[in-house]
Amino acid sequence: MGLLCLSSPVVASSLSASVFLSGGPKCHSLRQAYVGSLKPTQRRSMSSVRAHFVEETAVISSGKMEFKVLVSRGGNKFISRRRVSCYGKQPPSTEPEPHDPDYPKEEAVLYRRTSYEHKDWTRHRSSLRHSRHIFSMISSRVILALWPPVFGLTAVAAVLSAYNEALSDHWLPSFLPLLHVSSVPFQLVCPALALLLVFRTNASYARFDEARKAWGSNVNRTRDFTRQALTWMQHPSDAEKVRKIIRLCVAFNFCLKHHLVREGDLREELYCLIEKDEVDGILASCHKPNYVLLLMSELINSCTLTDMQLARMDENLTQFADNLGACERIFKTPIPLSYTRLTSRFLVFWHIALPLALWDHCHWLSVPATFLSAGALFCIEEVGVLIEEPFQIFPLDNICCGIKKAVDNLMVAHAEIHSCYKLLLKGPPDRREEGKKGRIGEGNSKSSLS
Repeated sequence: MGLLCLSSPVVASSLSASVFLSGGPKCHSLRQAYVGSLKPTQRRSMSSVRAHFVEETAVISSGKMEFKVLVSRGGNKFISRRRVSCYGKQPPSTEPEPHDPDYPKEEAVLYRRTSYEHKDWTRHRSSLRHSRHIFSMISSRVILALWPPVFGLTAVAAVLSAYNEALSDHWLPSFLPLLHVSSVPFQLVCPALALLLVFRTNASYARFDEARKAWGSNVNRTRDFTRQALTWMQHPSDAEKVRKIIRLCVAFNFCLKHHLVREGDLREELYCLIEKDEVDGILASCHKPNYVLLLMSELINSCTLTDMQLARMDENLTQFADNLGACERIFKTPIPLSYTRLTSRFLVFWHIALPLALWDHCHWLSVPATFLSAGALFCIEEVGVLIEEPFQIFPLDNICCGIKKAVDNLMVAHAEIHSCYKLLLKGPPDRREEGKKGRIGEGNSKSSLS
């Protein structure tokens, strides 16, 4: 049993405690953490709230801690579960609510993570794709995300056109000015707007491409690592370690997926791969992918391998760490926010003024023209924003399941090969021991010469 003060940094691999607090400095620190996790509207009424921490499950994960509190407010008591930072600050939730205009787009991401096969490519290059794309516009997540700015700017164009039409028909006082401008400034700034959108989309696609290459490297390195482990770790004492190392290699990819996209139940996914005590250790760690890599490195170092084999396998672990770092860099560092803001502001103000430039030539047609222009340009900008953080649209579940299936197939193939070609594959039983003895002998001879 123990108390955990959230006002100071916490470093723990596994901690679980049940506490009953009614006062004191420890309870005060926990209460501060609880208050910090509330929304501002809830925090204003905390003067009449007493929080008793009746059950604390201190699960440390990425600097967060989960605990239950018994809250008493106005004679009513209820249990509240909170997830707060070990530093006493709770980040606001970023998940969209059902009434949020981004909700349809974010929901569509969950079931449109496409992984292509042969039939998908045939459909993709079909001559009927254009009609299919037109009819699917109403369900497009990109278009669904555009209705607030596009319809808002179209409404502005309609109001400006109605004002000019009313003024032209003498429904308004004659001293009011007609709202129209020359189209020359728009022709001058169009190239700048096009460059902004092209650079935004290209930069986002570069991030998308790099992230997919990192995951492709994970797939290839997992296969290569499995092949090395099955082929090189032939010592009888390493049989159990081989299976554990290979399963941990697959578990690394699931941990990396959960590290980037907080979806699914990582515990259930890991239970299908490794032992319960290993799962508990991974879940209790602050950085799960790094923990798995360290565990794999320790197991490999304890196996009977030559120096060359150990170096080759360590190269794969290093590549796993590099891919992890690349994914974290893409996830944590967006395209410079000033550039994103500039593009957004440029698009909005350009379309607000566009009906004024179109009025002399188009009159009421400036309203649909603004609608089409805003829909096209905002759609390009939305695609750039959508692929800027690519892990939300990658089929990571399919990739991880494909990795697991490939590793299982390699293990089955290895067993079949050894059963069919047992005599042909039988090599010198003590070649590793002889290599070790040779290195020891070389060291002794050098020491005697010195």
